[in-house]
Amino acid sequence: MTDDSRQTAPPVEAPPVPQVADVTDTTQVVFRLRYSRAQQVFLVGPFNNWSTTATPMLRLADDRWEASVHLPSGCYPYCYFVVDESWFGDTDAAFHSPTSVLNSGSVIHVPSGQRIVAGESLN
Repeated sequence: MTDDSRQTAPPVEAPPVPQVADVTDTTQVVFRLRYSRAQQVFLVGPFNNWSTTATPMLRLADDRWEASVHLPSGCYPYCYFVVDESWFGDTDAAFHSPTSVLNSGSVIHVPSGQRIVAGESLN
């Protein structure tokens, strides 16, 4: 004997597929920092929701650190987080502004369609 009084749940719709930014609408921005005492460095800004872990920088030769992100054109405050030490603005940046994590962070202007490099020194 079967129970035909059971109700079936309505079909569940799949959530919409998130839209990924078209890389052709962004500019590759390479952030560089030279800091000999660092063991681990992160790039921090609104492009990663000010996360201190989302954008690790890669250690290169000669105590240089580098991270690359793709950003739409605009102005972006940013700074570097050196694990177990401190926060740093980019001393080579053309503009400086307070950020949510640093009184004197750096600001980069990102034009559309060209690769740019930010920073290089601090040590």
